[in-house]
Amino acid sequence: MDNKLSSEDLKPGWHLTPAGKVHHFYQSLAWNGEILAFFEENNNQYWVVSSPTQGKLLGVLNDHKEPLETIVGFEDKKVSVQLKAKEIACYEIATGKRVASLHLPD
Repeated sequence: MDNKLSSEDLKPGWHLTPAGKVHHFYQSLAWNGEILAFFEENNNQYWVVSSPTQGKLLGVLNDHKEPLETIVGFEDKKVSVQLKAKEIACYEIATGKRVASLHLPD
């Protein structure tokens, strides 16, 4: 439970709001596990977590109004990343497969 959330924030249906969707994405996937690496460049953030259920996941946050296309290397793997503007996504390091993504509210 995030102690910054009030009881008002946790009313039924809160998880369907933009803030609730972002919170759930981070809590359940993007930051769920031991953080193995973090890097920030040009307002884009990249990190790797060791997920308790999905192995090593690469998280990428594109905080720009333009799409992001790049290759991210971690250990001996390279992951092709393609994000829309203002989007966050997670990829399996082992396969490069996109696991989930979420468009961020303005």
